[in-house]
Amino acid sequence: NSPILLSTFGMLLPLAFVLSRCVLQAAITAVLVRVGASSPVLDLEETSFYTAAVFQNAIVGGDDAGCTPSPTQPCHGPAVRDANLHKFGIAMAQARAEGADIIVLGEGAVDSDLWNPGHWQRHFACESIPTPGMIAPCDAPGSDRFPITQRASCLAREHHIVTVLNYCDVQPCQNASRPCNGSSDVFCCPASGVELFNTQVAFSETGELLAKYHKTHNYDTAPDQGETSNGLCCWPPRLDMQYFDTSFGVRFGMHICFDILFRTPGVTLALDPALGIRDFVYSSHWEATGPPMLPAMEVHQGWSRGLGVNLLAANAGLGYRHAGSGIYSRGRALAEHYDPNKAHDDQLLVARVPKLGARTAADSQALNQPRDRFMAPPVPAASFQEWGILPGSSGGETTVILNATVSSGGFVCTLKAVLSLFPHITDRYLLMAVNGSWMGRKNLPSRSCVVVRCGNLSEQQCAARATCADYQDSTCAAGRSLYTVAEDLSASTVWDHIELSGNFEADDLVLPMVGTSMGQLVEDSNIDFAQGSMRVLLDRPLLNAMLFAIPTASSTDSPAWANGVSDAMLV
Repeated sequence: NSPILLSTFGMLLPLAFVLSRCVLQAAITAVLVRVGASSPVLDLEETSFYTAAVFQNAIVGGDDAGCTPSPTQPCHGPAVRDANLHKFGIAMAQARAEGADIIVLGEGAVDSDLWNPGHWQRHFACESIPTPGMIAPCDAPGSDRFPITQRASCLAREHHIVTVLNYCDVQPCQNASRPCNGSSDVFCCPASGVELFNTQVAFSETGELLAKYHKTHNYDTAPDQGETSNGLCCWPPRLDMQYFDTSFGVRFGMHICFDILFRTPGVTLALDPALGIRDFVYSSHWEATGPPMLPAMEVHQGWSRGLGVNLLAANAGLGYRHAGSGIYSRGRALAEHYDPNKAHDDQLLVARVPKLGARTAADSQALNQPRDRFMAPPVPAASFQEWGILPGSSGGETTVILNATVSSGGFVCTLKAVLSLFPHITDRYLLMAVNGSWMGRKNLPSRSCVVVRCGNLSEQQCAARATCADYQDSTCAAGRSLYTVAEDLSASTVWDHIELSGNFEADDLVLPMVGTSMGQLVEDSNIDFAQGSMRVLLDRPLLNAMLFAIPTASSTDSPAWANGVSDAMLV
């Protein structure tokens, strides 16, 4: 192909120590059940329901929330922790009033100093969480040793609601651990003699500790940058598979934030018919930098659809980067909210969720249809091509039919699209093929077909931003990621429909993700997905689309692949 260029052309609540309950209550918005137009008739699986809530908490305090300290508003310490827990109590009361059986809260929502390497700050965000199955922490003697756990247990009991939240667990090092030698050392014990875990915790409606899950995959954008470098365990990943049963007859799998892009633990739990897990609780503090870290709701919807499960996803309410929450059933958004223009956005979402039937072995196998192809070695070097239609070359037609193909080490992505041309179209899009590791410690392997909006960027500028893992990074060719401000999520080109497909491996789990301008979802009924191909009808401007394939476990959990972005073209 010769290079040718296409011309298409919440307010954060003040600290709760001085605010009345009624003021806090008014600031938390309840979003009631929203059933998509895609589901006017229930299918045979949907014969009974439970009611779920997720609370998107605009975290009080912490550097990430843009907190400015003052005598009445500290940014760190027990006052911050207690203010967030107070907000939780109000949200739990409202959720229960709406009939909710379970509520899920976001990652680090108790105290974002979970990620703060400072010893004093982290001291109040971390504690030794007791072993599940013992006496309810609300009643436990010596609860001053675990004040977050004790308070959460009492809140769950007070409001009679199953509660899932996220904070930091402190546990002694494993017996055989040797002392660490520097922050990049692995398989070792810190000088403190303890390990710190990003932890999701579930309580019953009577306050019993049902389960605790230690995050398996730390969010590391480079070997020396991310959760591991900030002192959170563990690298290499230490697998933890946890789930819990509820009194309303539903078993929930557990996972946290970055875990959602890996084979473990969530996918493995969902595909095990012996466990019978069709429902998942998911706490996140998502990072929306660009592919594969697309705006959060797109990832939620794609994961729920790709696995055919229910997903209760609670995010932070902190600007375009860390917001976007929802309740999903097999890809159908029952309730969702994302306002990227709000710096601080508290939202309570409530929805009736169908109880899905147990998955059979045949169901699990059917998720991945065999395709006759062997994976070629990943191509480590990046090469980009321009492709498309020159200005004025449409011959006066009102629509343009695009056909584009890119490949990476034998993995081929194809885009077919119908685009209505208007006089002042300003968006450009990049089609990418990925066959190898994304970002970080090179331990996130995937085969992916990606379409991203580039605006008016050149192909080289867009490709450089789309492959940068950090919002601002001098080591990236562009110095920044694709999305660094909310305006980067705006799009203006309305594609009538797109068809995106790739020749994926037989055992790849392919997740279909698509978003429109400002990170909003496409109606479930407008997405057709089968065997590694997605067709999307659009009536709003396209922001991005991605078929993200999670390979088998043998390749997912080892840093084996080189940089996999090897072909892209502007379309």
